[in-house]
Amino acid sequence: MKCIKISCKITFFLIYMLSVILVTDVTIRAEFIPSIVENDLDGCSFCEVASKIKEDAKIRVAVYELPGFLDKNEGEYLGYNIEYLSEISKYTGWNYEYVECKDINQALDFVREGKADITGGIQTGGYNEEGLNFCEYTSGTMYDCMVTMFVNEFIYGDYAVFNDITIGCTQGYIHQKEFVEYANGAGYTPRLTYYNSLEDMRKALYDGELDAMLVNSMERLPDNERIIDKFFSKPFYYVTNENNTELEEKLKNAIASIKVNKPDLENTLSKKYFDDTGAFPYTKSELEYLVKAPVIKVGINKDRMPISYKNADGRDVGISVDIFNLISGYSGLEFELVDIGDQLVSDVLKEGEVDLVAGISDENCPQINASELDWSNAYLNSVAAMVGKKGFEFKRDGNYKIGIVDNNELFVAYIKENYPECEIIGYKDVEEGLNGVVKGEIQGVIDNTYVINAMLLRPYYSELCVVPTVNIAENLRFVSLRNNTPIISIIDKTIASISEDEINTCVLHYTVTTYDYTFKDFVYKYRVQIIIAFPLLIILICLVVYIKGLKKKAEYDLLKERSQRDVLTKLYNKGAFRNLVETFINDEGNKDRKCALIFIDIDNFKSVNDKLGHMVGDETLVKIANHLGECTRDKDIVARFGGDEFCLFAVDMPQSAVKSFAQRATNVLSFGCTSKEEEKKDIVINVSASIGIALYPENGRTYDELVECADKAVYEVKESGKNGYKIYGKVDE
Repeated sequence: MKCIKISCKITFFLIYMLSVILVTDVTIRAEFIPSIVENDLDGCSFCEVASKIKEDAKIRVAVYELPGFLDKNEGEYLGYNIEYLSEISKYTGWNYEYVECKDINQALDFVREGKADITGGIQTGGYNEEGLNFCEYTSGTMYDCMVTMFVNEFIYGDYAVFNDITIGCTQGYIHQKEFVEYANGAGYTPRLTYYNSLEDMRKALYDGELDAMLVNSMERLPDNERIIDKFFSKPFYYVTNENNTELEEKLKNAIASIKVNKPDLENTLSKKYFDDTGAFPYTKSELEYLVKAPVIKVGINKDRMPISYKNADGRDVGISVDIFNLISGYSGLEFELVDIGDQLVSDVLKEGEVDLVAGISDENCPQINASELDWSNAYLNSVAAMVGKKGFEFKRDGNYKIGIVDNNELFVAYIKENYPECEIIGYKDVEEGLNGVVKGEIQGVIDNTYVINAMLLRPYYSELCVVPTVNIAENLRFVSLRNNTPIISIIDKTIASISEDEINTCVLHYTVTTYDYTFKDFVYKYRVQIIIAFPLLIILICLVVYIKGLKKKAEYDLLKERSQRDVLTKLYNKGAFRNLVETFINDEGNKDRKCALIFIDIDNFKSVNDKLGHMVGDETLVKIANHLGECTRDKDIVARFGGDEFCLFAVDMPQSAVKSFAQRATNVLSFGCTSKEEEKKDIVINVSASIGIALYPENGRTYDELVECADKAVYEVKESGKNGYKIYGKVDE
């Protein structure tokens, strides 16, 4: 017992000495950025016109029923069109009045005659376009499809069989001539039978008078039908009157903003509302290829953790590798991964070392003529970012040295456009570039965010951080030399069938993780302390394993916390806020507690960014977050939704207290913003807050209901002049 006590005393003494040695740097500095770090308003040039639109605008939309695209259920409109219009309204502030039409032609007539302002789902070339203006940007893509009954045994794309079947189409089918030409080119002569309506044609299919029928992809299929061919990929647009140029400009900018901020929206809505019509089954020739397909050699850089790398066991792992496994599982293709390091794509493809190269963007393959290549769709949508020393301010007109890995053409073009005075320095890998930043040889280095985040977990890079104003889309694809095999087509169709959740699982598996410290990392981190404490080093080594475990747990806890927080303001992010509120609401013990969901939209914030700069904009957002922290209690949940939007959930706050809080918040969130820059020191931008409030449980018992009510209340405040608050459903006193 005495020996144990003495040992404990010695252990405590050593722990004390260790704590003294490590006191200067105990916290693990790790950066976790699974999503894009950016000022939400930076780079929104598409929104400049849309941001000036009056929020009380009333837009008449000519609508016609088309299953999936627009349905009417108990007086409520639903479908692709309604959700897309809702996204447009986020950038325009439009409110909609729906004008019912019997069909597309009447909808176009209404717009032409001024009875409606806009209609959607229109293809060019098939209608009378006189007096109309098609939006510059598409709002989706439709296809024509050949559909049959599930009981029929026709194979997708089996054109030899199509010679012997009867195909139905409606009178006035706008692509009749093109379809006949398409069929002839595919090697069969279609036997067409015409019907007055889709209903008549479908009845004939069900009665056995037809083998197949022609529909477009905006027609939701019943469960007993399936597609056996697809053709005529054509975009569709929103259409306005040719004389309403102001509305057309607002519409164009809104859709452009959607394409920048929600690039997958059209694909998501198609999958949601059009079911199988958005899918591309394998053709007969593709199925035949899959049966006898050889092992596909895929060239990839195996030193890009966490995208693709070898783990301690020598196995190929990473985000891309997991996605390849999904593609293999869905299609049956078998991949063999070949490490090509930093070799040029042109060399490995032309020399026949591999069949495909993966993990590159189409902008980064300048060595081969585009006509010689087949590109797949993106299997991973990611971004690239710049890393510099903490506290260093990057200015667009600054004269810096910026590192680019492998002379990536996409990154080079970005630097030349946004930092024209900068000198570009090439590096063979990101580690070499980061070392250059640490040593002061360069001021920043650019690479994929996932790769950057993994590297920044290392202690040697603890003084570096991501530059929030640099944000470059880098969508990773497969590429091959153009040949007669259907590999790229098969991969594209397989990628389309993989859900977003499955891709996110692959990403999270390698980004929400801890860094396994090496002995070299440890020696670097504690180099001074080790020299000072050398007599204790032998004993300390025995304690390292235990301490390392504690550090990994602390690091994991830190990463988990940061994944829930907004990087700039340190408030909860939108996803974490939703989870916390839903957890509270779903607790039976809370069902009768009086609470409030308070949505806050900062007025005039865009002017702060535009006139004073994004640095002042960031400072303003932090100041607003601090004010909200002063106004709230520990049990309240406060979050930044993004941009200039904040939200909080006030627990145990009755209506009388809500009014008091809202008035106090309105007061503290009204202040002037100024810049320290000499040329801007006389500019003062006054910001204020428009606050919408939804009461729980009075206005709703679910998160979505409360957010919707609070959002509507905010718009009422905006319409009445901003800088105030409104409780949903309550008459102002």
